Amino acid sequence: MHKQTFNLFSTRLFLVLIVTFILVRGINLSILQMPFEGWDEYQHLAVADYIVENGTKPNYGDYVPEKMYEFLSRHPHPSLSAMQLSHIRAKNYQNKIWSIKDNKWVDSLHLETSKPMIYQAQHGPIYYYIIAGLRMLGPEMTYEAWADIARAVNVIFAALTILVWFKILKIYCNKNQYLIYLVLLMVAVNSLYAYNYAHIANDPLAILFFSIALLLFSSIYYSTQR
Repeated sequence: MHKQTFNLFSTRLFLVLIVTFILVRGINLSILQMPFEGWDEYQHLAVADYIVENGTKPNYGDYVPEKMYEFLSRHPHPSLSAMQLSHIRAKNYQNKIWSIKDNKWVDSLHLETSKPMIYQAQHGPIYYYIIAGLRMLGPEMTYEAWADIARAVNVIFAALTILVWFKILKIYCNKNQYLIYLVLLMVAVNSLYAYNYAHIANDPLAILFFSIALLLFSSIYYSTQR
């Protein structure tokens, strides 16, 4: 009985520590990163802003809301997104502004229009409606603050995903408690994983939903095998 109580205590302590680590690391990473540093980050924020402005999710080929232009041109971008936003004179980290006349890739992307196109509208809507709703709760919120909140939401999703994976691994590795700890620790300290969840995108919520689906399948499958 004493050994079982100790294991239960150590498991709870481990989960508290690893979730705290993910939350603290993720929030710090999201704050340290410049706006738009994440993959297609301005695009994902534009999808949510389109919902705020129009009350519905955009379709592929709709345009980035014009209210975002000043915010998008105020901060530097990775070169690729700076190319995509050359119409509104967005700069990269070297303070360079691309000319659309000199860049055929941007020409084809914008379909001969002067407005930046939304090309990340194919994702599921739930994440975008969540962060759009948070923006509507504070209509005077700056875009910078909203972007930080949108990143923080994904950090929370990442912490929840770790808890779900603990349940999944417990099904498959029930006899080796410390192997479960090792796997989760390796995931938590992985820099690429941290960078992926500490930015604005639909990915962390999609991974959480997939993990929940896998947990349900595993639970049902193993219950039928007993």
